[in-house]
Amino acid sequence: MPTPPRDAPLESLKTQPFARDLAMTRIGMQVGARLALHSVRNLTRDTASRQRANQAFYREQGMALAHQLGQLKGGLMKAGQLLALYGEYFLPAEAVEALQTLQDNSQPVAWAIIERQLTRQLGKARMATLDIDPQPIGAASLGQVHRARRRGDANELCLKVLYPGVAESVDSDMRTLERLLATSRLLPRSVDPKPMFGEVRQMLHQEIDYRRERHFTEIYGRRLAGDTRFVVPAVIPDYCTRAVLAVRYEAGDDIHAASVQSLPQDTRDALATAMLELFVHEFFEWGTVQTDPNFGNYRFRRNGDGRVRIVLLDFGATRSFSKSFVDHYTAIIRAALLQDRDQVIASALSLQYAF
Repeated sequence: MPTPPRDAPLESLKTQPFARDLAMTRIGMQVGARLALHSVRNLTRDTASRQRANQAFYREQGMALAHQLGQLKGGLMKAGQLLALYGEYFLPAEAVEALQTLQDNSQPVAWAIIERQLTRQLGKARMATLDIDPQPIGAASLGQVHRARRRGDANELCLKVLYPGVAESVDSDMRTLERLLATSRLLPRSVDPKPMFGEVRQMLHQEIDYRRERHFTEIYGRRLAGDTRFVVPAVIPDYCTRAVLAVRYEAGDDIHAASVQSLPQDTRDALATAMLELFVHEFFEWGTVQTDPNFGNYRFRRNGDGRVRIVLLDFGATRSFSKSFVDHYTAIIRAALLQDRDQVIASALSLQYAF
């Protein structure tokens, strides 16, 4: 079973773009003041001292930013998680280390806020048919998950609830974070943030569309129905809306559980092979990939016959690729295996890769 988040829940959530902008502007002013003081002090430091001071400064900046993003949730926190994942290529190591704290089990939002959101989305009549556990079984940057039982038939389900205000603040959040990274000097001047944030913005708009996620959950359920290695939770349409996704509850342990960590090597090898084969099917056959493969999106369950199945969760980041893109990418891999350098370059240029 998933372990409930241990942090005290957030009793309030800034949902309006203005309030979120104001919070980030405040931290931006603090960053600017610290940056000015740091720059002045660096004038009197030797090279070694300046390097140590810079490392401490970037670590402090990263921790301050991570804390604020975690409190604000939504697109800001999700963008911070992505920066932690890919920032090693352009951010100071100290800042990346600080931002990686956002990858841990996220602080949940108080039940009173979630209950109001659920009532707005489902209405009182549908809410009355459910017994919902106010303690979330999972909390993330954009929403959190609550376990529930339907009173009519006692079926267990999970309700994934989008935090209020997230959908309305994505574009504003990205503009604000882009400005803050520029003023904090965490982002090198040689890096143009606009393409990166454009990609993040597009991804966030997709992830907050729970109707879209329902669509892909159902597609994966059909495609993997005959593969006994995987479990895709069935969608419960009666409780699905733009901001609520309802699926059947599927038991399983996360990758850090003792029951998973103690699996024999041959079982672990089989699980890894299954996950790799799934990606191959996704990309090269289906042209559709769940692009957020962090281990929080997987559970592992031992059947009565002793076999371990992989429970697949969260299809919000699923992305479709054109046949042309898949064909060109396949050509790159084939040429690489044949050590055909010219063909690798030609196929990469067809995908508009820069060299």
